[in-house]
Amino acid sequence: MHQDILEYDTKQKDKPPTSTFHTAYLDEAPEDTDVANVLMMGGIPMTIVTHSFTYRIAADGTATYFMPTEEFFKTEEGEKYSKVLKFKP
Repeated sequence: MHQDILEYDTKQKDKPPTSTFHTAYLDEAPEDTDVANVLMMGGIPMTIVTHSFTYRIAADGTATYFMPTEEFFKTEEGEKYSKVLKFKP
C-alpha cells in the first residue's frame, strides 16, 4: 500500500466527477487498492502520479502506463495539478 498519498479535490459543485487524481511518493507503480478504489467508486477513472511515471486506471480497473511524470506536468491536465502540488518530478 502507498505510505503517503496526496489527493487533489477536483470536484465541481454542479458536475459529477469524471476522474480522480493522486500522487504516490514512495512507489513507482499503482497499487491493487487503487484499482479497488476505482471499482468501488462506480468506475470513475483515476490518474496516479509517481516521481517518474504517470498511470491511468480505467473504469473497468485496467491499469496502464500513461507517460513520464515530467511530460504529464507539461500537459494541460498536469499543469492544473502542478499549481496546487508541492510534489514535482
